[in-house]
Amino acid sequence: MATYHHYHSNTHEVLAVVSGWANLQLGGEKGVEVKVTKGDVIVLPAGTGHKLIEKSPEFGVVGAYPNGNKYDFCYGKEDGSLARFVQDFARFNMESARFNAGFARLCQKSTLLS
Repeated sequence: MATYHHYHSNTHEVLAVVSGWANLQLGGEKGVEVKVTKGDVIVLPAGTGHKLIEKSPEFGVVGAYPNGNKYDFCYGKEDGSLARFVQDFARFNMESARFNAGFARLCQKSTLLS
């Protein structure tokens, strides 16, 4: 995860913490700071700003995107104009629902998050 504010305008993102801990800022520059630890899963809808603030030496995270979408990196201010950059949001919502169901099945079979 990047140490600067960014977001992905073209896809949702799921992050699974597989080791250690980190403090993240979610929601952009005025967003909330959260501490995540091994086993936590964060679902970030397209356009959600996020940033790594601090991490433990052993911090590890795995990112995944619906249907293998390639993500973009967007920087700068997040404001109401972001909506015009999010492509076919209804389509992404459907992809996200299918992806999250598949991700949940994967986690049930995985020993990474136990």
